[in-house]
Amino acid sequence: LKFRAFEIDLHTHQVKKEGILLTLGEVQKRLFIALVQNYPNPVVKDELLMLLDKPTDLALRVNLVKLKKQLEIEIKNVRGVGYQII
Repeated sequence: LKFRAFEIDLHTHQVKKEGILLTLGEVQKRLFIALVQNYPNPVVKDELLMLLDKPTDLALRVNLVKLKKQLEIEIKNVRGVGYQII
């Protein structure tokens, strides 16, 4: 799966940016894949929570912040719906 400068192997969950393998946690990989597969539409918050080991609002926000920093992407909260990459 290709998205902008990223390449994602859906079988191994490896994420590469411009050909360089990135070190992401399993939860961040799952969140990123879900966001990319639904792009440009938002992913419902409950769907993202199901991807977490310990599903809480705080855990979701923390993981999304880590993902934004590591991948240098923008993830927006769509009020009342969920989150999307912009």
